[in-house]
Amino acid sequence: MSTAPSPWISSVPAVQFAQKSIRVNQACQAAGLATENLSGHIGQRIRWARGMTQIFHIDNPLTGRGLRIGQRLCYLNGMLHFFYGVPRLVFLTAPLSYLFFGAHVIEAAASTIAVFALPHMMHASITNSRMQRSFRHSFRAEVYESVLASYITAPTLLAVINPKLGKFNVTAKGGQISKDYFDWYISRPYLLLLLLNLLGFVAGIVHIVMYWHIRSEVNTTILNLCWTVYNMLILGASVAAASERRQVRATHRVTMKMPVMLKFSTGRTLACETVDYSEGGVGVALPNRIEVPMHERIRVSLFRGDEEYAFPATVGYTEPGRVGLRFSQLTREQEYDFVKTTFARADAWTDWSEGRRPDTPLRGLSHVLLVGSRGITGLFEHLYSDLRTWMNKRSVDVKKLKIKDQ
Repeated sequence: MSTAPSPWISSVPAVQFAQKSIRVNQACQAAGLATENLSGHIGQRIRWARGMTQIFHIDNPLTGRGLRIGQRLCYLNGMLHFFYGVPRLVFLTAPLSYLFFGAHVIEAAASTIAVFALPHMMHASITNSRMQRSFRHSFRAEVYESVLASYITAPTLLAVINPKLGKFNVTAKGGQISKDYFDWYISRPYLLLLLLNLLGFVAGIVHIVMYWHIRSEVNTTILNLCWTVYNMLILGASVAAASERRQVRATHRVTMKMPVMLKFSTGRTLACETVDYSEGGVGVALPNRIEVPMHERIRVSLFRGDEEYAFPATVGYTEPGRVGLRFSQLTREQEYDFVKTTFARADAWTDWSEGRRPDTPLRGLSHVLLVGSRGITGLFEHLYSDLRTWMNKRSVDVKKLKIKDQ
């Protein structure tokens, strides 16, 4: 199980061997760096999916010793989650069987399907939003699963057949992206599915025109067309995820308000509040829109309880009421103290959702549909831009070749 996720390796065996586990009733205790691009994220999730499938095959929680029934079901749910690849791909292509070939996925009238299926789907969405409205957004999981489904399906199925397949790959993090670009390679499955659904939509319109006099055919086609439009917008949002934005920050910033004391070279001190922090420095909000000169050396004091920790810093950014401070050559002990007063604080993530509106199904649906429509229009913009760049590069290469021949 060389690809198994570390939380399983560290926590589950401890529980199995009679170590007491305690649930902390706090929404977010920690956070970690995410990958800089979609391809890195997919690679990480492939490893997770393969590892959890290997565990399901080799160390199934239903048969392992030392676990209570609640723990068994909880761990089993975490493993089965990664088997959503095939159902998600079926959902994205199911209406095409009727639109292309006239094959019914469900042998029932369109009105019957709408009466039975739609209330259930609405009830599930409303219930899920009600339970997790402060932490999750409705319908974003649809996009998330659509992004990963094409890539985790094969690894999970192969791991069921042969759990020894695969190796551990460390996920690269903390990198930079020098310019905006669209990842055509990683988006190939989404583009193919989007094209198929677009062709299915056209076929459905043609089918309605041809069989307008048959009411049952029209109703069934309209139902499948609505399904196809929804799939197209979800796939459009998946395509939008492959559009990478320029990222040149050396370290990630964490937004957090906490007291800070600034001591200037003149001996003056100023009580302030942080805006954000990173491994390389802190952003500070200054009272009364005070201005601080660039490159001035300042002593920054952060607090943890009654303890005060001071760090040397230089002004790297300034504007009225705000200043960005860059640490200058911290010692190993100072680095440890900075992590202790920022990233390792027990309350570092307690206010992470402050100012965020609670989720509602309609707001979540409208947001996903908006992102999906933007993803589809953005796809054509990227296509035009990349084709233009390729043609310009090709013309330059041809000119160079002609000059060389002369």
